[in-house]
Amino acid sequence: RFNVWVVGVLQERGADVFRFKGILAMHGYEEQFVVQGMHMLFEGTRWKKWLPGERSNRLVFIGRGITKQEFREGFLRCRRSAVLAEEKHKKELADEMKKKEDAEKDKAKQT
Repeated sequence: RFNVWVVGVLQERGADVFRFKGILAMHGYEEQFVVQGMHMLFEGTRWKKWLPGERSNRLVFIGRGITKQEFREGFLRCRRSAVLAEEKHKKELADEMKKKEDAEKDKAKQT
């Protein structure tokens, strides 16, 4: 989700983005995700593992005519969609476990 968002920003505003960098806590990864870019170029890589309780997101954009609110809202949409996806996945797993438990109970009743 972050990649799609940042690529969109760079396509629309790349000429105004002089540089950006950050360390992100990406969903599903134990490692820090380090990103950097300038204008229309962007790269990211996994780095070292997060220490317990350390996970956070830090992202800095340097550019022309860029408002903090504009980037903050876009970034938070990425984060919210990841949280919603995780909640959906947890619910699906819980539903699956309940179905298995119910099937085992029904099987036990039949014997």
